[in-house]
Amino acid sequence: MRSRDDHGVDIYRLCLDGMLLGAALLLSYLEAILPPLLWIPLPGFKLGLCNVLITVAFLAVSPRDAAAISLCRILLMGWLFGNGMSLIFSLCGGICAYVGLWLFAVAGKRWFGLIGVSVGCAALHQLGQLGAACVLLRTNAVYSYLPALLLSALIFGTVTGILLQLFLPRFEQIKRKWMKRDGATYVER
Repeated sequence: MRSRDDHGVDIYRLCLDGMLLGAALLLSYLEAILPPLLWIPLPGFKLGLCNVLITVAFLAVSPRDAAAISLCRILLMGWLFGNGMSLIFSLCGGICAYVGLWLFAVAGKRWFGLIGVSVGCAALHQLGQLGAACVLLRTNAVYSYLPALLLSALIFGTVTGILLQLFLPRFEQIKRKWMKRDGATYVER
């Protein structure tokens, strides 16, 4: 039988996940309505601000919660504002970035820092989308776009990494305050 404390922690995690998902959806929507050529004069580039929230969820809540938030965001954005192709591209990029997040955050966070983790995940996201394009379009010509995509991963990954460095400590501080206030024991599952 579960104790009252366990239910409080489950409710807290659900609220955290909902808050992070809502914020990630909002940031994704803002990126969708902003003209992409505002950032860089090539089609298909986005800042990836919602990735800051996915990484915060991974590092401060749990990897499983981050996967659920990322998957829900991708599916909801695809359903609300995209089409089948954009959904496939987002899923492929998201899966590759999540695998990279596991590799970089677990093994290399202390070597690469948060900016390195963010840049690496952005590059893997781009590679996942290029792989999807190669399969769907049945041509290797899409790989000619790789240098521009990797450059954008370096630039935008650095921006999101800096934002991550600013936001993660504040998020963990809020989480600790809640746990201290309610006397809850937070255990990753």
